[in-house]
Amino acid sequence: MLTKATNYLSAAAAIGLLSASGGAFAAAQCPETGDPQADYRCVVINTGAGATKLWGDGITGGFYELGLTGTLATSIYQAGLAVGSSVVDTNRKTVMNSFGITSGTFNNVLGAAPPQVNISDTASDVQKNIDALNSTVDNEGLNQGNPALGANRGWQLTFDYVFTGTLGAGGPSFTGGDIIFTYTDLATGAFETVLRVNVTGSDLTAANLDIFGNVSFDFDNNGSNDCLTTLCQNFWSFQTGTPPQDWYTLNGDGVEISFALDTNVNPPFPVATSLTAGANPANPYWARQTTLDSSIRFINEVPEPGSLALVGVALLGVAATAARRSRKA
Repeated sequence: MLTKATNYLSAAAAIGLLSASGGAFAAAQCPETGDPQADYRCVVINTGAGATKLWGDGITGGFYELGLTGTLATSIYQAGLAVGSSVVDTNRKTVMNSFGITSGTFNNVLGAAPPQVNISDTASDVQKNIDALNSTVDNEGLNQGNPALGANRGWQLTFDYVFTGTLGAGGPSFTGGDIIFTYTDLATGAFETVLRVNVTGSDLTAANLDIFGNVSFDFDNNGSNDCLTTLCQNFWSFQTGTPPQDWYTLNGDGVEISFALDTNVNPPFPVATSLTAGANPANPYWARQTTLDSSIRFINEVPEPGSLALVGVALLGVAATAARRSRKA
C-alpha cells in the first residue's frame, strides 16, 4: 500500500520538500505561503471571458482545494469480499452496465428483504459535480445562474471516474484507473474535457481513503495530446511560481503534476446488508452504492530551482566525503 510521501515523490520527501501525515491534509492556506511542508499548490481556473458570462475576466481567485459533496460511488467486488479479490469503484454508467448493474431495488447478499439495496446506474450532475473552490470567493460563477435573465450564466465542472485495485483485510487498495473532468458553460450548454488524472495508488487509514494520481492531457490514454482548444490549454494554472504556470505547458515540458483525492468511506469494508449480488453467473459480483464527501488537491512535484541547488550542494558534499575516505584508504 502506497503512502502519500511515496506516491508524491519519495526522493523529494526524503529531503523535506514534501511531507504527509495520516489521512488529513495540511492546514488550508491560500494564496501560497512558500511553506515547503505544504502538500498542495494554489490553483486558478480560467474559463475565458465572453458575452454570455457575468463574472468579469473568467479567471477565478486562487484556491487550494476542489470540494465535492454527495458523490455517487459504486463499489464492485468481483469475487465477493475475499481478501485479494478485484475491486472496481466507479460512477460511470458504461462500467456499471458492463457488470450487469442497472438501476433498481435488489435483495442484499443475505437474501433478506428488507433491508434491500438501492442502486442507480446514472449519476446526476449534482452527484458528480465540483461544488466549491475552497479558499476563494472569486469563483467566476461556478454553479451559478441568473433566472432574472432567463438563462444560466455560470459554469460547471463535473467528473467521472473508475478506480481498480484489490480488497485487503481492512478495505480496498487502488492502483489503477482514471478521473475525467468536464467543463460545461451553463449559458450555452457547450462542454468539453479539460483534464484527465491517471490513478497511481491509494492509502487507507481508518475510514479515510486517499487516492493519488498524475495529471494528463491524453484524455483517451492512447499516447497523444487531446487538449487542443484555447479553453482547455488555459484552463488550469498554478497561482504563483516561475513561468510558465499553466498546466498544459508544464505537462508538455515534462513537469509532473500530482493529484490527491481525500475521501471518507464509511465503512471502508462493506457489510452484507449493503451489498447486492449479481445475477449473471458469467460475470459474478457483489456491489454496494454510497455517497461520499471529498476534497482534491494538486502539487507540482518538480523542486524549485533553489531547492534543486540545495540538492546539488548536498550531493557534492557526499561526493567530497567519499573522495576523502578513498584517499585515506
